[in-house]
Amino acid sequence: MDYSMENAEVVRDFRTRWRFNYKQLFTFPADIEYEAEKAPDAQLRCDVNLEISGFEANKVTLLAEDDELDGKIYHLGFDPKFQQYSFDQERGSLIIQDTSKKLGKYCCVITPVWTVSKSY
Repeated sequence: MDYSMENAEVVRDFRTRWRFNYKQLFTFPADIEYEAEKAPDAQLRCDVNLEISGFEANKVTLLAEDDELDGKIYHLGFDPKFQQYSFDQERGSLIIQDTSKKLGKYCCVITPVWTVSKSY
């Protein structure tokens, strides 16, 4: 199922909450909470890329080091066509959920730790 339209609205709400008004790629620091059926739960802080426009719009990538969150075990990139995004207004968190062969049912909660960072 293609979740692109619904996820675009979720990302819009997330960007509005954190005042992310950048035009292309935005990188920000965030606390990550990752739960999965087939992998250990993980909590860490790392940078996150959020694609703002173009063919990759609303794509999210965790820029974690392998010793923090191994890409061989966890999904580090999320595509709005395939995963379901939701927004926790109280915490300001972007929540990404799906089920995969690699992880089973999983949930990644992304909570920015401040509102200003790098943009390209």
